[in-house]
Amino acid sequence: MEAEVEHVKLTTFTVESAVDELLYADAMHLALLKETATDFIRESAREVLALASFKDSPRVILSDLLSMEATRNDQGNCAVRKENDTEYQSMSVNDLRWELSKRGMDVDGSRKMLVARL
Repeated sequence: MEAEVEHVKLTTFTVESAVDELLYADAMHLALLKETATDFIRESAREVLALASFKDSPRVILSDLLSMEATRNDQGNCAVRKENDTEYQSMSVNDLRWELSKRGMDVDGSRKMLVARL
């Protein structure tokens, strides 16, 4: 974990490197790096979408990006959503992963990403 934190601190994300960092983070199950790269890609969406390498990305990467963006767009818009988010926030990471597994969804990522998928 310390190595991952240091890597994130030292990495300067660019439009060209963000997709590679995201794929590496996904392959190595590096939640912090994955979340940081995902945030960068979200903020630079138009430029990243223009890259040919992004078009060849695994489907799970696109699912993670869409889940995070949907969560950001929905925050505060629905009382039920807030109630569920509160419920998920109180769950352990293992319980969140179990719930995602039961739904056939990806179980990798940080707490924030797991809650966003649910």
